[in-house]
Amino acid sequence: MRRKLLLALLVMLAACLLASGAVHAHDGDYDIKGYYNSNNSLMVPLRDVFSALGCRVSWNGEAVVLVGGGQRVEFAPRNHYYLVNGEARDFEVLPQLFNGRVMVDLSFVEDVSGLQAAKNVDGESAVLDFYSSTDRIYSFKLADANMSELYRYDVGQVKEVPILMYHQVEDISKYVNLGEYRKLFVDPGEFAGQLDWLKENNYSTITMEELFDHWFEGAPVRENPVVLTFDDGYRNMYAKVLPELVKRNMVATFFVCPGSFESERHLSPEMIVEMHEQGMEIGSHSISHRDLRDMSGAQLEEEVFGSKQALEKLTGSEVQFFAYPFGAYNHEVLRMIVQAGYRGAVTVAEGLAHINQGRLVLRRVMIEYDDCLEQFAGKITGAL
Repeated sequence: MRRKLLLALLVMLAACLLASGAVHAHDGDYDIKGYYNSNNSLMVPLRDVFSALGCRVSWNGEAVVLVGGGQRVEFAPRNHYYLVNGEARDFEVLPQLFNGRVMVDLSFVEDVSGLQAAKNVDGESAVLDFYSSTDRIYSFKLADANMSELYRYDVGQVKEVPILMYHQVEDISKYVNLGEYRKLFVDPGEFAGQLDWLKENNYSTITMEELFDHWFEGAPVRENPVVLTFDDGYRNMYAKVLPELVKRNMVATFFVCPGSFESERHLSPEMIVEMHEQGMEIGSHSISHRDLRDMSGAQLEEEVFGSKQALEKLTGSEVQFFAYPFGAYNHEVLRMIVQAGYRGAVTVAEGLAHINQGRLVLRRVMIEYDDCLEQFAGKITGAL
């Protein structure tokens, strides 16, 4: 399917280059400076390469835009996705900005152009060739710049991390006939014991932002990272959870719904602001906590975009992560998440989160009411 989408661009590139006599005429007469990052990915200047390959490259104030062969490719700074005619795809290696130039790796160039790249070394000189099947389309003289000191980190050093999912931390004796919803509660005493176990076993709580900064930007991360997430924004998050976290110098990510602010059972705006000021990360759980798959157009946009904007206005900080209500999503929902500018999203699918899982569909470990400490430990370590 991807090859079909790229065929039009490939045909246009080949036709333009053949018509100008460029297939073999440009060998070595166009210099580009590239460098290798710490994972040995060759980074090349986006504008130089794509302009030479026949694309129009521009910046519209919000995104880098490539246009050619009936296709439009765009991505915004800090986003971990790029759009090809509206279809979201993950970067294998994030673009980098160096000396005002956007640098991309060869996997991105190959995906967008439909060409295959090969580096050929002859003595002290190197040439980067692009091929369509076996025909060489374009060649660049490659000057390797010694910039590796900027990229000494190993991207994704900690590849698998438990993202714990909580809903309510509350004594259930005040409730009757909870039925299957019983599992969504955790007793406050048990919760405190779980936090103590994390401390005693040298786990470090981090936010979703810290996880993504480590995975995709090479930022260092604390030993044995674990992410605590809390869905729905119930008021016991402020009354029962926040004090326990602050007492232990821990952090967490809270996914809340702005549409529930007027409910006495849920967090008030003032509580959310205080939690944010205490170092907690605030994420979106939509406006109304309804199944997003039943929505489209303006309604879906309000749930995804609107919730982000409302929370950003409230906290004064960027809202970067989303939790799907009921864990439910489809292609249209994923596309809207990307367009809204979220860095990632979490599901209710069970399991440890992995760097290769997909930034929009990360798994979590659900902590339930009847989990004893041994079961909790097994879920953290992946033994259960």
